[in-house]
Amino acid sequence: MLTERSSATIAFIAILMSFSPYMLLNATAQEATQLMTELDHSIPFLPVFSIAYLSFFPFLLGSYIFICFFSDRMTTVLIAVLLCQIGSSLCFILFQTTVPRPMVHHDMIFSDLVRFIYSNDRPYNCFPSTHVAHSLICYFYLRTKVMIYRVLYFALIAGIVLSTLFLKQHTVSDVVAGMFLALASVWLAPKISGYIKAKGAEKAKVTP
Repeated sequence: MLTERSSATIAFIAILMSFSPYMLLNATAQEATQLMTELDHSIPFLPVFSIAYLSFFPFLLGSYIFICFFSDRMTTVLIAVLLCQIGSSLCFILFQTTVPRPMVHHDMIFSDLVRFIYSNDRPYNCFPSTHVAHSLICYFYLRTKVMIYRVLYFALIAGIVLSTLFLKQHTVSDVVAGMFLALASVWLAPKISGYIKAKGAEKAKVTP
C-alpha cells in the first residue's frame, strides 16, 4: 500500500505530466483562428507585465507542491487539474487559436523578458488561457481566512491574469474561457473525488 508521501509524489508527477499535451500542441500548430476584437485592440502593450507573467511559473510550481505534500485536498486538486488539462487540450485540438504579437523594440524596458517569453512560447493554444485557469484553481484551493494573505494572493492572481492581456498572449475571450474552465473543473472535481472514494469504500466492505 502506498504511503502518503508516495501518493503525493505520484500526484505531483501526474500534474507535471499533464502539461505535456500543451507543449506538444503548441510546437506542432500550423493554422489557427484569431479571436481579436476591438476591445482587444484597445488594450495597450505593456512589457512591464512580463514580470507578473513569468511569476506564474514559480507560483504554480510552489502551489502544486504545497497542495500535493501539505494539503488534504490532493486527490480533488489532481482531478481538477486533469479536468482542466483535458478540457483545454480538446479546445486546442478542435479550435486552435492565435494572437498576433506586436514588435518588441530593443529600447523598451523589459523588452528582453518579453522576447524570452515569445521565443519559448509560440502564439498558439490561446483559447482558453491556461494561465488564467490554473491561477484560479490554485486560488480556490489555497484561499485563506487571513485577510492580508487573501489580498496579496488575489493581487498576484490579478497581475497574472492582466499580464496575459497586456503582453498580447491572450484575448479577452481566452481569459473568460479560462475562468469558466477553472470554475467547471473545481465544481466537478469534488463530485468525481467523492464518487471514487464511495466506490473504494464499497469495494473495501465486500473484500474479505
